Amino acid sequence: WTAPRLWDTAWSANHGVMLWTPVVVLAVAGLALLVRSRRDLVVLAIAVVAFYVVVASYQNWHGQSSFGNRFFVSLTCVFVIGLAALADAAARISRRRRRMIAALLVLLVWWNVGLAFQWGTNIIPNRGPVRFSEVAWNQVTVVPSRLAGFVARYLSQRRAMIHEIEQG
Repeated sequence: WTAPRLWDTAWSANHGVMLWTPVVVLAVAGLALLVRSRRDLVVLAIAVVAFYVVVASYQNWHGQSSFGNRFFVSLTCVFVIGLAALADAAARISRRRRRMIAALLVLLVWWNVGLAFQWGTNIIPNRGPVRFSEVAWNQVTVVPSRLAGFVARYLSQRRAMIHEIEQG
């Protein structure tokens, strides 16, 4: 409790929630917008911050060998509300900005699909920090070349493939 890892919990290459699931950055921005316009939701924001501090105070704040930071899965509904608030705010601005936000969301979803693929197929380590320069390189070189074959093999030879990954 005396030394929470506040920065690392969000931004560490060792499963920091903002780096491993960057759409959370947009969700938090949306929550901030929502709380500014709806003061009755300040309690929700306080609960999210308290939850964050509790996770950051835990010795295994990084979630060990989970994809991303598994502790924040329980806040998914809150993050969806934040994204909805951001989408609502975007709907009130120019069409060009709406398209930019939509493109950013697509990019972040693709980033997460590729990162999950790298993590799940042991292209990057399951535990400890990763080098995001390597992750980014893999996103444009390794993931596109392996993903289609992976999906086809998953659909046709699932047991053998899962067994290989588990042995990996």
